[in-house]
Amino acid sequence: MTTYFGSVATDRVDQDGERFSTEALRLLWEHAPDRPISNKFEGPEIGKVLSSALRDDGVVEVLASGALQPGLYVVPQFAYDPKDVTEEDGVKVYHKIKLMGFGLTTDPADTHLTPLKVEIE
Repeated sequence: MTTYFGSVATDRVDQDGERFSTEALRLLWEHAPDRPISNKFEGPEIGKVLSSALRDDGVVEVLASGALQPGLYVVPQFAYDPKDVTEEDGVKVYHKIKLMGFGLTTDPADTHLTPLKVEIE
């Protein structure tokens, strides 16, 4: 089984003027294992998150398997309650999220993410 490694979220401001709080990153990290990965959030599951880690520098990383491709990015699909979002200096900050799954993309809004790389073949 081939496994892949990459970052899926950070606490930095993305190209859309949004970011995750530490609380939201913690929720993402805790609920990432066993979540499905699909192509651009559409269609059938093509992979799955095996494990996740929250680094001290505000980055969530995952180990995943499936029909994935090195060089693509894995990004979270999530729901939120508008009361759990604030605006700080013109930046939309998500404090609580409900993780639905992940999607593959070539162009993530968060430019601080690292693309998938093969961890073990």
